[in-house]
Amino acid sequence: VVKAVNETYAKNSENSNNTTVTNATQVTVSTSAISVNKGEDDTLNKGDVITIGTENFDVMYTENGKVYMLAQYNLNVGPNRISGTEGIQNIGAVGSKSGVSTTSNGGYPSALAFSVSPNNNYWISSVSSYPAEVYNSNSNLYQYVTAYKTILEEYGATIEEARLLTYNEATTKLGCKASYNTCPTSGENAFVTRTSFWLGAAHSSTNVWRVDSYGDFSSNGYHIDGYRGVRPVIVILESNI
Repeated sequence: VVKAVNETYAKNSENSNNTTVTNATQVTVSTSAISVNKGEDDTLNKGDVITIGTENFDVMYTENGKVYMLAQYNLNVGPNRISGTEGIQNIGAVGSKSGVSTTSNGGYPSALAFSVSPNNNYWISSVSSYPAEVYNSNSNLYQYVTAYKTILEEYGATIEEARLLTYNEATTKLGCKASYNTCPTSGENAFVTRTSFWLGAAHSSTNVWRVDSYGDFSSNGYHIDGYRGVRPVIVILESNI
């Protein structure tokens, strides 16, 4: 079932030229809509695809009336960006991946460092134990996620949160296992390894957790700029879909 919806629902059964009535709920259809491809049971499940404008997301989980979803591909940004629109997802923006060539800059498509000088490992003085969620405005990736949130809002969506995947989400929601250094490459969580990307969590004072497309879940130095990209987590209200 695919529905296009805007931000507000009208609880009545009136129909007009630009609305569709389903179960006495008026759903406004527009070009700046959120659409959702649900399963046959018409409920929102892990792996369902939500679209905002041109951008597709895989549903990770729902909690307290919110939908937490992961971009299907990395953002096409940074020194290793490829041809196509800059700042949004690109099917070729996958970071390190089998069969994918490096760019003319020597890194994999749309790969970039988690943090750069002068911020470097900016969390070192404030964190005492690991893993630790350290993603904030000091990260090199923050500028791209923030700009991406604005793009989604310009499509007409209300975005509750835009950030990176957390360590807890990777290990409790998506099946990644730190003890085995693995993330799923098959099954309902296989979408997590569609690309290679940074998490928002530090592994140590110098390393940051990351997922690789071949199923590796480990860490690398914050400055490594040729292998992993930025793959945002977007949070919206479930009532808006």
